[in-house]
Amino acid sequence: MEAPQPQHQKLSGNAEYESAIDTLLARPQRTLRIFDRQLGGAYNSIKRHDLLRSFLLRSRSNRLYIVVHDASGLA
Repeated sequence: MEAPQPQHQKLSGNAEYESAIDTLLARPQRTLRIFDRQLGGAYNSIKRHDLLRSFLLRSRSNRLYIVVHDASGLA
């Protein structure tokens, strides 16, 4: 099986960015790295919770790394 090729897509706006994150979470992969100024409200949605949970439970070797500039909104 060939490794997936990197894709580049210009995201113009927050809605497209959030949709791209959801698309990546649904894809079969082992590692997902999210780098953002601060996590948006979509991370508190049931849909995002379910996608993150499904991604992490898909395999014990799956890893999620999140880096934010401003962590003040995280509790």
